[in-house]
Amino acid sequence: MIYKKIKFKKFTDGRGDLIPIEFIGDIGNPDIPFRVKRCYIVSDPTNDAIRGQHAHRNLEQVIICLHGAFTLTLDNGSKRVDLRLDRDNEGIYIKDRVWRELKDFSENCVCLILCASPPLRVIAFCPKDIYPSPTSSRVFSFA
Repeated sequence: MIYKKIKFKKFTDGRGDLIPIEFIGDIGNPDIPFRVKRCYIVSDPTNDAIRGQHAHRNLEQVIICLHGAFTLTLDNGSKRVDLRLDRDNEGIYIKDRVWRELKDFSENCVCLILCASPPLRVIAFCPKDIYPSPTSSRVFSFA
């Protein structure tokens, strides 16, 4: 599995939308399959910006587009997918050893990333046959 889509409940009325996100330890079934220990927001990136461009040796994340839209590219070395995130009630669950890139941002885009642990050593890999670029000298390795 390279990713799993998570759909959050969304309640809409004349006052707007409400999207609760349940965590482990909360009553009921959690939406996020790990204990969140860190979160960060990417806001107002330029359309040509590329964020991420790395993989983690041991880290679970959920990536959510809170406003606008962007493309999330995921690659585990044998499979590559491009996902267009544009719904605030959907998240993409990613386990470790998956390359991720966030790009093609719409104007005023806001992304929320929930992480299972504090910052860890980033393992960057980039197989030349998949991503030929000036940075393709990075090594595809999780040793």
